[in-house]
Amino acid sequence: MVIIDIESIGDERFVRGMNRYVAEMRDFREVFKEILEDFQEINKKNFAASGTPISFTPAMSPAYVEWKRGKVGHNIPMVLYGTLKNSLTGKTEESVADVGKTQAFFSTEVPYANRHYYERNSRAVQLTGSHKANWARMIQVWAYKKWKEKAVAPSYRSTV
Repeated sequence: MVIIDIESIGDERFVRGMNRYVAEMRDFREVFKEILEDFQEINKKNFAASGTPISFTPAMSPAYVEWKRGKVGHNIPMVLYGTLKNSLTGKTEESVADVGKTQAFFSTEVPYANRHYYERNSRAVQLTGSHKANWARMIQVWAYKKWKEKAVAPSYRSTV
């Protein structure tokens, strides 16, 4: 689950300035959709590498490996029929991508996703600090472009 919420925290003067900036922007859906696409790409790479930076699973038992190969024809960790993978890498009935004006929420409704995340410690979604920093940079670049589009040249008045 990923939640992105534009919120101002910090020194009072900064917060007032940031709140005015956010109020002027009003609608972050455009950049949130770009972040959603990046989220899906991160998950595609993660599943292709069988978990990165943390490997998906501890070694599977030989009996499970044999059963899985016979049942589905492969032995890819965390993928049986691809329901969880597909929900995190594209748009399926189980995909959750709630993109609002100032908040975005990405997740999956696959019922066993929490079991993988909490019980087996084989996290399907593995976001690193650099992923999160990249998203912050995407928001900053987008916001700056929007500000530049709407910016009006300052007027100069003579004080003489």
